[in-house]
Amino acid sequence: MLNSHPRILIADDSPTQRLALRRALNGFPAELVEMRNGAEVLGAARDEEFALILLDLQMPELDGFETIRRLRQLPTAQTTPVIIITAAYTDAEHRRLGYDLGAADYLTNKPIEPEILRQKVRVFLDLYHKRLELQAAVARYRYENERLFSENERYRSHSDQLAYRASHDPLTGLPNRLLLEDRLQAAIYRSRRSRRAFAVAFLDLDRFKSVNDRYGHAAGDELLTEVAQRLMASVRASDTVARIGGDEFVLILEGVGDDADAREVGVKILQQLRRPAQLHKIPEGNAVMLEPAASFGLALHPQDAADAEGLLMLADLAMYQAKRSGGTSVCSYRSLCAGDVSGA
Repeated sequence: MLNSHPRILIADDSPTQRLALRRALNGFPAELVEMRNGAEVLGAARDEEFALILLDLQMPELDGFETIRRLRQLPTAQTTPVIIITAAYTDAEHRRLGYDLGAADYLTNKPIEPEILRQKVRVFLDLYHKRLELQAAVARYRYENERLFSENERYRSHSDQLAYRASHDPLTGLPNRLLLEDRLQAAIYRSRRSRRAFAVAFLDLDRFKSVNDRYGHAAGDELLTEVAQRLMASVRASDTVARIGGDEFVLILEGVGDDADAREVGVKILQQLRRPAQLHKIPEGNAVMLEPAASFGLALHPQDAADAEGLLMLADLAMYQAKRSGGTSVCSYRSLCAGDVSGA
C-alpha cells in the first residue's frame, strides 16, 4: 500500500554524496531517507514502499547491481523506480546491465547536476502521485462494487422472499393457487410431449368447520399443517401438493395412467390421512386426538379434460360427489364413488 506522503531513499556509502543529493532535493514534497549500503536498502524496502530510490553502485557488502537485483525480488520493491547514480561504471556494458536489472535511469555524472536531478525526480514523484490516485480509484471501485454486490444480494434475497410468499401458502408452505396453475400447465406440456397421462385430485377435509368451532382456529390451523405434511409424505417428489384455500387441497399426480390407478392412489392417501393426529393448540390446554377425514375427487389428463381449468373443475365435481356419498371416500369423474375407505 503506497504511503500518501512519498519517501525517497538515498543509498550511497559516501556521506558527502548523500549530503549533496539531499541539498539538491531540498524543498521537494517528499521525505528523504539515507542508507549507507545495499543491506540497509533491502531491509528498509522490505518494510515499506518508496516513491524512488537513488542508488550508488560502489557500496560495501552489496554493490548496486546486486542490490537492485534483490530489490526486484521483494514484493514491496518490484516496481519501485531506481535511478542509478555512478561515476565508476560509465561504459555501455554496465549501463545495459543496470537497465536489464530494472533501473529506470542511469546517471554517470557524479556529482550530479542538481537541476537535472530535480527534473528527473519530479517526473517520478508525479508518477508516484498518479499511482496513488489510481490506487484510491481502485479502492473506491472495489468498495462500490462490494456495496453494489451486497445490495444486489439483499435485493435478490428480498425478491426471492417476495416471490416465495406470492407463490406459497403462508400457513403450510405448500404451493398456492398461483403456483399450482403454473405446475399444472407444465404437467400438461409434459403429458402432451410424453403421451403419458396424469391425474388431478381435489381434496376437501370432512367436518373441518366443526374442528374450528369446537377447538378454535389455532387448532384448525394445526390440523391443516398436519394434513399438509401427510399429503407431502404420501406422494412422490415429482408430484405437487397445493393448498388453494380453507381446507381445500389439490394434488397433481404424475404418471397415473388410468382411472383405476388414480383411485388406488387416492385410497392410499386417504388411509394415510386418517391416522390419529394429536392437536395441542386447544384453549383448555389439553391435547386432543382426531382422525382427519377427507373427500377425494379425481380427473385425468387427457382422458377427462385437456386444459387446466377443465381438470380442476371436473376434479372439484368429483370431490362433491364424494361428499354427497357420505365423505371419507374417493370419487373419480369417470366412475362411481369408491365408498368409505375406513376399512380399506
